[in-house]
Amino acid sequence: MFKRIWNLFVVVAIAASLFLETGASPAMAQQIMPHPDEPFTGKIGLTYEDSEEVVPKLKIPQNFGIENPPNILLVMLDDAGYGQSSTFGSSQIQTPTLDALAEKGLKYTQFHTTALCAPTRAALLTGHNHHSAGTGIITRLGTGFPGYDSLIPSNEATFAQTLQD
Repeated sequence: MFKRIWNLFVVVAIAASLFLETGASPAMAQQIMPHPDEPFTGKIGLTYEDSEEVVPKLKIPQNFGIENPPNILLVMLDDAGYGQSSTFGSSQIQTPTLDALAEKGLKYTQFHTTALCAPTRAALLTGHNHHSAGTGIITRLGTGFPGYDSLIPSNEATFAQTLQD
């Protein structure tokens, strides 16, 4: 199914560059990844009325003091078939710039995709199941419960965070 849905990737992030440009102590780079997750402080009852959600605050990563970070370009495209571009074999849609980029880099062609864009992106960035990455649902529908709050938890490192170590 992935080969039909996943084809090309649209620029989601120049991940290492974006993560490393924001500014904190070099000591953070010495920590073990992934960072431990914060405990859930809400309440999960038998029904919705018995439950209390907690919406976590987004933490912005800062510069970890790494000089000359790797130059990584991650591209992901929603709603495209696997073979729609010439990069992956199509003769109908020519993408010479993407072809040239792919020739000089790596092409990953095995990935499990969900039917939703945000969970797929979170899974791609962390390398883990989308529920583990906090996005078991579309981001704008996020709740204050674990696995569905639409924020990647601190115990799920993105590949950009892993590169910082």
